[in-house]
Amino acid sequence: MTQNPLVRDRSRLVRVRVAVGEVTGDELNQLLVLCDQPRRNLQKWAIALDHTFVCVTARLLSDRTLIGFVRATSDESLNATIWDLLVDPLLPEPENVRQRLLDILLRELKREIPGCSVSVFAPVPEQPALRALNFVPDPGGIRGMTYTGSQQLELSDANSSDSAIVTVGQPRSVSEGSLTSMEGFEPPTLRTGI
Repeated sequence: MTQNPLVRDRSRLVRVRVAVGEVTGDELNQLLVLCDQPRRNLQKWAIALDHTFVCVTARLLSDRTLIGFVRATSDESLNATIWDLLVDPLLPEPENVRQRLLDILLRELKREIPGCSVSVFAPVPEQPALRALNFVPDPGGIRGMTYTGSQQLELSDANSSDSAIVTVGQPRSVSEGSLTSMEGFEPPTLRTGI
């Protein structure tokens, strides 16, 4: 007897949906480890999630294990930025989950903020999926840049001989491990208008 092709292995079925407040820093850290990325501070995760405009999760239906995640921040008017596109690389077809996460995220951004510009800083393996969704690397020569430290700024008034030197903070070197969550991401910045 042949098996009905419509009957699927339930352990492989995945639900991808907009998920506000249903993901924890612990779950995200577990997913980061699966993706060969370092864990992040749980307090920072809480703040990041609190300031997230929309997030989308992918979970196994069988046990609700988090296998994919993406989030976007926004000024809720002109711009949105996609962060933390994570998919368990051990899945049989991780690119399908990645594509679905992005489809739903972009649909939600288009619904909530029509016409906004969407950008993402993405490592090389993520770029083909982003290009397939009409993201363009370095449009018009625009490149993403990451602030890595500070410098002394001399502020002066054209009508005054007074000037001030302001130290914003201590410069940080890359070797100190002081990079932000953008660590390991290289330009190009991929952008799309939706």
